[in-house]
This record gives sequence, structure tokens and C-alpha cells, in this order.
Amino acid sequence: MVDDDFVNFDNYDEENGTMYSMKKGIVTIKSLLHGIFYASIKPDEKPFVKIGDMVSEDDIVCVVDCMKMMNEIPADVNGTIVEVLVKNGDEVAQGQPLFKVNITRLLDEPWTC
Repeated sequence: MVDDDFVNFDNYDEENGTMYSMKKGIVTIKSLLHGIFYASIKPDEKPFVKIGDMVSEDDIVCVVDCMKMMNEIPADVNGTIVEVLVKNGDEVAQGQPLFKVNITRLLDEPWTC
């Protein structure tokens, strides 16, 4: 689940003669369910992500343990992790912010001017 806080702007690519719209800003990755937040699958392994890591939509950023079921939480966006909002082992609620991600992405296909 991602919460958008975007600035929209248009860009003109002089080389191709195309105009395209982009979204840029910070989004929040939120917990999909209530449970215990784990930054890695096992205590002795490195975390799925840390500040400065680039993520893509399908990347797993953490797991939330709900009734002994480990639920993988995907990034759902392309960008860079800028803040981790919870600690390993914290209890989280459904919809609680977990990470902040700085993104820039195309909104639609380029069109020729």
C-alpha cells in the first residue's frame, strides 16, 4: 500500500522532441495488515532494504508476521528508501507507515510535440 505525495511536472526531451509527464516526491509504504514488523526473514540475516537502497515495484521491503504467517510487503514503487519508520520486532497496525521512498516516475507515455 503506497500513499502518494507527489509534485507533477512536464518535461520536454529536446533530443527526441517528446513531452512527457512525471511524478516526483516522497511516498510512504504502509503495512497491509496488523502484525509484527521484521526487516529480514531471519534475525541473523541482513535486512531486505536500508536507507539509500533503490527498490522497484516487485521488491520485498519487509515481512509482517500475522498469526505466524510471514506476509511479504512489496515496495509497489520504484525509488530510493529515504527513511525506515519502524524498528525490527515492532508491532504495526494495518495502514501504518513503514518506509518513505523518494521516487521519480513517468505518468504516461511520451508524446511528440
